[in-house]
Amino acid sequence: MQDLTPLILFGMLDTLTADEHYTDVNQALTLFDESELLFAPNEEFEYSSLGTVLLSAVMQGAAKRCYPCYMQENVFDKLDMTSTTFEAPNREIPNLAQFYWRDHNAPTLYKPWMHVDLSHRLAGGAWISTSQD
Repeated sequence: MQDLTPLILFGMLDTLTADEHYTDVNQALTLFDESELLFAPNEEFEYSSLGTVLLSAVMQGAAKRCYPCYMQENVFDKLDMTSTTFEAPNREIPNLAQFYWRDHNAPTLYKPWMHVDLSHRLAGGAWISTSQD
């Protein structure tokens, strides 16, 4: 497999606070539109999970199936991972953990953080699962 490092050099750190929901991995490719490289390939390294966005689009195209459907049928079902899914608008997921932050002025106080929609990087860590799965 070709090294994906050149594919993850885009400066899109602000995508963590994305609130737009992407229903298809190809929609998430718009994040790369008009994005400039942080540096030339093989000159420096900066970690990003966004290379997996491109990889999931390639997988979807090759499989001719939506990426979540492909993953469900070919990975999760075969491994009996019955609790692994992804967030979607208006879909209730029981016992779903949420992001939170600690107030440094009151160390015992934890507050919910803003909602973060990670549908733009489903392949890069936005699957929701349990420790059993």
